[in-house]
Amino acid sequence: MLKFFRTIRHRLLDSGSLRKYLVYAIGEIFLVMVGILLALQVNNWNKDRLDRQRENQFLNQIHKEFEINKVQLQQITAYNQETADYCNKLIDLMPIDLTMVNLDSLGLYIGKSGLWWTFEPSEGSIDALINTSSFEVISDEELKILLVKWKGIVGDYMNTEKIMMEHLNQIYNPFRDKNFPRNQNHERGYNLKDPRMDLSFLTTFEFENQIKRRKTMLDNTLVEGNRQTVQQTIEDILNRTKQ
Repeated sequence: MLKFFRTIRHRLLDSGSLRKYLVYAIGEIFLVMVGILLALQVNNWNKDRLDRQRENQFLNQIHKEFEINKVQLQQITAYNQETADYCNKLIDLMPIDLTMVNLDSLGLYIGKSGLWWTFEPSEGSIDALINTSSFEVISDEELKILLVKWKGIVGDYMNTEKIMMEHLNQIYNPFRDKNFPRNQNHERGYNLKDPRMDLSFLTTFEFENQIKRRKTMLDNTLVEGNRQTVQQTIEDILNRTKQ
């Protein structure tokens, strides 16, 4: 092709027609520019195609990860709601009459009142995306905002869990350890029929306050806005990454 154009240039120069040569030169320059623009366009199309492939891969990874996070949040919410329900069963018995109450049920409720599960979301796909230049391949601006906000949203919820866990480990469990043998299984509850136990503390304000405070801590994680915000954010991310 280059040889063909070179031959035409030589013939025009030999003919001595400057006008024809200038027209040809302009046409050749035009063709070169068109070729360059076409090459750039093809390159842009190819880059956009590769970016969309990478974006789809990231969206698929994020979607799978947040499906797992959704199931985990639902499970721990159900488990922790069950624990709160056992606290409510204890509160409904107050003030406790030891001559009337079923000790087996009471021991089960007290044992179950200390159970808890924490949210540990998977965030590998977000970390891999946000910490690299690959974040720019995400075309959905709303999704990018959600992914950036996720760390802060889930962090607020986990701080609420942390406060609850500190109360559980530093106050509630030591209180139970002082009054119950530690080797008993909390899942099955405490054996309140053990003759060595002094059950009079179950009728005190201290016991009532401990149970009510424990219930308040559970409610803070189950009912307050942080958990709902996490749940809604997960739903929004799943909807925007759906393929």
